[in-house]
Amino acid sequence: HFLTLDNRHKEMELEGIEISYKVMVLGEHAVGKTNLTLRYSKNQFDSSKKATIGVDICDVVFEFAGKKKTIQLWDTAGQERFRSQSLQGLKGASSVILVFDLTRRSTFEAIETFLKAVRATCDSKIPILVVGNKMDLIEEREVSAEQIEIFASENNLKVFELSALEDSEGKVKKVFDEFFIDMITNEEENEKISESQIMEGMRRSTLKIKEFKKPPEKKCC
Repeated sequence: HFLTLDNRHKEMELEGIEISYKVMVLGEHAVGKTNLTLRYSKNQFDSSKKATIGVDICDVVFEFAGKKKTIQLWDTAGQERFRSQSLQGLKGASSVILVFDLTRRSTFEAIETFLKAVRATCDSKIPILVVGNKMDLIEEREVSAEQIEIFASENNLKVFELSALEDSEGKVKKVFDEFFIDMITNEEENEKISESQIMEGMRRSTLKIKEFKKPPEKKCC
């Protein structure tokens, strides 16, 4: 659910839940970012939802390996006037979800722009999920499966076609859950590598100290 950060964080601290991962949800306006977030977090769809202004942050408690972790979905505004503000939120992100509308080719083409911004701002290994929303509108479709396949291959990314509106089989949750599991696993592995590098650095420093010998003092004649 959508709450102010300070209040929600205090609640989570009292509940013993870690505030762990920041996930940016980016894409052009009216592609369905908010309803995908709503479908995943509450299994709901709001047809009357107005355009996001700035950013809405949705906290989702995610259980992984017996521990409760918090995933923050940053649902950003897609309008051009908010673009710079949305992209500024990439700093410190754990992963990114890029969304386009299968019925509007221009939103698919815009993914390239968002992707460049992500790769220019974030770590090269940051997990990225691309979602083509509104797959239920078959007759209005403007982006073919072949075009998506080529894009995915050229950019080495996974692209999933989903529908925030018609999701009786829970595909949105399945796709997002799998992505978040990969994200958490990836981040924990990176932390282990960093810890290992720190320990190795400390070990080498210790060896250098031990190897250092104080030059013998000259005896008085």
